[in-house]
Amino acid sequence: MKNWMVKYRQFPNEPFVGSGKLRIQEQQIHDLEQKNKDLEEEVAILKKAMHIFSKDRS
Repeated sequence: MKNWMVKYRQFPNEPFVGSGKLRIQEQQIHDLEQKNKDLEEEVAILKKAMHIFSKDRS
């Protein structure tokens, strides 16, 4: 049997890997990694802002 047929039978409702689309779970993982990266950047910005506003103003 051809390799692509085996993969298709494993995941019949999901796109082919070579079609430029990700499988549903892989897309979800990618989206969560991106969201995690965005949140880490937001935390870093908030920490810097907190540091700036918490300095003594004498």
